Amino acid sequence: MACDVVSWLHSCNRTTARFLAVADQPYLSCYLHLLILFVALFDGGKEHSLSPAKSIKETILSESNMSSITYERLDHSTSEIRLLRFLHSSDGQVRCHLIKHSLENGPELRYSALSYVWGDPNVTKDILVNGKPFAATTNLVAALEVLSNVPKASSYVWIDAICINQADMSERNHQVQKMVSIYKNAVKVLAWLGPEQNHSTEVIAIMKHIVKEIELSPDAGVVEVFEKPAPDHLLKARGLETSGETLLSFALPRKEDIPHLLSQRDFWKRIWILQELVLARRVTFMCGYATFWETDITQIGNWLATHPTRTIPSGIEWAKWLDFEVGFNNAFRVPMQSLTLAVGIQNVFEAKKPDAWTLFESALRLRATDPRDQVYSLLGLAEIGIEADYSKSTEAVYLELAAVMLERAPLDGWFRYTGILIKNSMATLPSWVVDWDTLSREGSWGRHPKGGRSQV
Repeated sequence: MACDVVSWLHSCNRTTARFLAVADQPYLSCYLHLLILFVALFDGGKEHSLSPAKSIKETILSESNMSSITYERLDHSTSEIRLLRFLHSSDGQVRCHLIKHSLENGPELRYSALSYVWGDPNVTKDILVNGKPFAATTNLVAALEVLSNVPKASSYVWIDAICINQADMSERNHQVQKMVSIYKNAVKVLAWLGPEQNHSTEVIAIMKHIVKEIELSPDAGVVEVFEKPAPDHLLKARGLETSGETLLSFALPRKEDIPHLLSQRDFWKRIWILQELVLARRVTFMCGYATFWETDITQIGNWLATHPTRTIPSGIEWAKWLDFEVGFNNAFRVPMQSLTLAVGIQNVFEAKKPDAWTLFESALRLRATDPRDQVYSLLGLAEIGIEADYSKSTEAVYLELAAVMLERAPLDGWFRYTGILIKNSMATLPSWVVDWDTLSREGSWGRHPKGGRSQV
């Protein structure tokens, strides 16, 4: 019976047979045979289809005919990419032009790379690219409207949705393989959090002032900083008197707005953020026209972690202070997790690429619009041994990754996340293959599903 089960698994994926072949220890071989028998019972008569399937995003893009522009073919032999250049607009509509640029030319042309959330692909707005209408998502249009009006923004920007011909599968696959070079060669990454909302400009100003106070008084505690006078420029911006207001009394009305800027933004939960932050020379975060640096987040996050509060500010009820303090701390937790993970990978990346299994396990809680990007977004950060191919179905991509990981990952680590313990969302996916998309949506921030761990 064991031979029949192995033959069945072999028809789905050759990895299992290779894996059993290297398990020369009697106890390990016995364990694996029992495990496979157990898996077979759970999978029953399940059919495992590897037929290509479009993602939701691809279906919407193709059905809506997102772009009417004609793309010039890229020369892959010289590592060509396209860059977007803004044109003058007298009517407020975003107008831009695409040029081709070879990455082999190095710093000959300076450009920025945009990091952003695509947003709902059903909700679009037309911009003009090469004089032709292009239906871009509203979140992307909002970013372009800001960038086109900021004199200091780069003249040239790389944006995946526009600079890659999304209708050309071969080009998409090739450009994903070039992501490492694209982000490494960019002078900076512009991380777009979204348009100005919920007083985000004022929240960013509060953050920057807290960082300034921390730098001036590194040993100052949380209560001590919030009891200091609010700066005049913040008070004037709100139309308040320039005396008698503390930073806390100024920040309290923004209690709900602080997490809206940070923990509640989908940007911080994108899996692509890892590659973009790890490879970037410099990152500028943008929310509307307001900007800040990643160090603004990490300085405050580290300060909160190392300065526990043991008192409460004067003139405020304990319950009200506790509510504010807990909300303020929690607001920084989500971006701190993403930034800390990126820094950890970056430190390893400078010497050698991180271990593939550790990388995937660390990124479990991060999400992608296209479930195949749960794999493809990490290809540039580790030696994985597979290439992006968007003609493959999600099931085929996850099976291909399983073929690699079952030879590298610890057994207890791999099977902790498989369909044996966690129900797969795809009916055709074998239960011994990890459903990365389901895991990313089940995992909460601060812990991993089913007892997993985060480390690099």
